[in-house]
Amino acid sequence: MRSTAVLLLSILIPCLSGCRSVLAPEQASTALHVAGPQRDNRASAARAEWETPSQGQVPVLGGITTEVENGQWVVRATIIPRDPSPFYSVSQAGAWSLQLFLNTDQQPTGYADGYEFETGWWADEVEPFAVRGPIPGCCDWGRVSGYAGLQIIGNRVTVRVPLSAIADDGSLNWRLETFSTFACPGCPSGVTAEFSDLYTGTTSVLTANSVPRDAQAGRIPRAP
Repeated sequence: MRSTAVLLLSILIPCLSGCRSVLAPEQASTALHVAGPQRDNRASAARAEWETPSQGQVPVLGGITTEVENGQWVVRATIIPRDPSPFYSVSQAGAWSLQLFLNTDQQPTGYADGYEFETGWWADEVEPFAVRGPIPGCCDWGRVSGYAGLQIIGNRVTVRVPLSAIADDGSLNWRLETFSTFACPGCPSGVTAEFSDLYTGTTSVLTANSVPRDAQAGRIPRAP
């Protein structure tokens, strides 16, 4: 019986550390550090070896879903803390923030060879997120094309982006980056941001403008 228990533990322990089903960052090693929410800051500091000193304050985003609702592109995720009590802010040290990039035309233009619109990072949770784009090839994020909203309730985070602000072609590739906010005495705002994790995906977005139609098509009259 003792040998059976040892065998079961030897199978179970690797699964606890490596079998969590989350949409992990492209930097896969960050996901491996998180077997579940950390409640004891001293214990998590001893166990974790983050890729950057401030990465512990940035939660992993798990169970990411995207969909279109009422004319908005909506992304939802579960906040999985690395350290206890993460909070969102672009202006307070010790917080975390996110930035979203949207590829709306499947062309190698804009930011990082494909992303035409961006939102987030520039505002806190209580402020609207300006959506900017199309992003030019250099040196600017583009004009404000609309406003998105961020909502954090408990361990759930939701971002809503109006489709009218991004003019998508029907297949929306998205890139979500998370950052830590930490003190920077030499910066104008007193804080700066450090990249933490990257998530990517694609959402099918069908609108009236993205569905091909016959130029002569119209409403067919009902027969008497």
